[in-house]
Amino acid sequence: MPITRFSSGLPEHSFKLPRGPISLLFVAFTVPLTLSVHLIAQTRNITVDASAVTGVIRSLQGVNVGPLGYYNQHVSANTSDLIQHYRDLGIDMVRTHDSGADVNPWLPTVAGPEGASMQSIFPKWEADPFVPESYDFRRSDEVVNSIIAGGADPYFRLGSDHDPRPPADFDKYAEVCKHVVMHYNGGWANGYHYNIRYWEFWNEPNLSEDWWVPPVTKDAGAHNEWLTSPEQFFQLYAKVARAIVAYDPELKVGAPGIAVGGSRSPYREQFMEYCAKNGVPLDFYSWHHYMDSSQDPYDMVRIAREVRLLLDSYGLRRTESHTNEWNMSLGDKPQKQNSMASAAFTATALMYMQDAPVDLSCYYAGDAGGMGLFEPDGLLRKKAYTFKATSQMLQTPQRVEATGGDTLGYAVLAGRSRNCKKVQILISNYEMGPVFELAIWPPGVPRVENFTPRGNRIRYTDKGYALTVRNLPWGSGTFTVRRYRITEKENLTLAGELTSKGGSLSMANELAAPGVELIVLEAE
Repeated sequence: MPITRFSSGLPEHSFKLPRGPISLLFVAFTVPLTLSVHLIAQTRNITVDASAVTGVIRSLQGVNVGPLGYYNQHVSANTSDLIQHYRDLGIDMVRTHDSGADVNPWLPTVAGPEGASMQSIFPKWEADPFVPESYDFRRSDEVVNSIIAGGADPYFRLGSDHDPRPPADFDKYAEVCKHVVMHYNGGWANGYHYNIRYWEFWNEPNLSEDWWVPPVTKDAGAHNEWLTSPEQFFQLYAKVARAIVAYDPELKVGAPGIAVGGSRSPYREQFMEYCAKNGVPLDFYSWHHYMDSSQDPYDMVRIAREVRLLLDSYGLRRTESHTNEWNMSLGDKPQKQNSMASAAFTATALMYMQDAPVDLSCYYAGDAGGMGLFEPDGLLRKKAYTFKATSQMLQTPQRVEATGGDTLGYAVLAGRSRNCKKVQILISNYEMGPVFELAIWPPGVPRVENFTPRGNRIRYTDKGYALTVRNLPWGSGTFTVRRYRITEKENLTLAGELTSKGGSLSMANELAAPGVELIVLEAE
């Protein structure tokens, strides 16, 4: 059925600018545009009305991998330290992808990159799926237990990370997956009663070519697109989803962790249509996006809107939308994962997604080294402090009206506590770079096309802000103001403190890009 892309009819900006309207800049993004960047230096005017509640600040504090790390990759970080960091950063959901806990009978324990290893929960395909001895839960138990110890809920990714071979017997594979659920939720095979809610099937079936799986683990000439047909993937998902829901109808099952979620694919439109027409349970649809070529955190909103419209158009209005892999970059380039630019980007994307039709977010990744939140030795990277700041905003969950942000890299989020004794404002000043070609796409791999970055841009080079907060809930009472900053030299560090009195506040400070500031107003 024909689908109208959301870009033709929906507004591209949900924040108000302090200057004139810029709606003429936002044209249909499916048409390639000539890059035209306009630089405007200014002080950003921000206004917060603490009496105007507009909604609820949602938790988007999910990550991938978990504190145990990427497979068994050797890093010097102490797992117990990372577990404590998870609690400190408010990480509340962890997708088990890339943790080395796969349900893949074609991959027994094999060597991976940099000393890593991967292990299948069901290592021998000829084994009996009804017998506990057929399973090896050692690695997956460690992964799940470390996630729970960190105060987060596991989001269990079934299937394989990048293996294209369908099993010989779909019913048997569905039985294996069901018994994994039984192990963690029903105590089967000396298991647990964790009530893990989300169960995802497979990862990125639309990509071609493995990036690193050793040749011994795949057939000659095999590549990482589903080797037979998308329809076979759909059929296997249907078997697995129905088996899990038959075991426990309260569980949420979904798929497919599609790469480049903003692009047309059989694993997007056709998969949605298949589930809708055949009554296949699809409690959530999962998608990924890395912004190497756009450097645009607003991509997350654009794609979320499109996915939501697609799901609704197929009658899947109750199906949740999960962005469960995303990052500024797939690697260390063009911006280092430990850079301040990456931190401001991450903060801006998380804040923008408050206004996106997305139900769950899992950043890639939450481990040490690589693309994770932590350095290999376990020290927090700049973007980890971003997660700490967004977590602190959950202490003031009543979202209040805030103007001054835009969709071009400057985000503002404000909230007040339920007891009306605290108001917080989070500001992220991220200057988007230019659109450029994706230089690190794996050699020889066909690109997944159709998602077009926004081309024409205004880049605001804001050096500071002028903040006005009106209608503070404590009226004429005395309150303290504390400012915490994430910059090249500061790690959510207290940058200023003052005492004031009355129902309003006005102040101005420098905040050059890339920079993030958390302002906390609290009644005495």
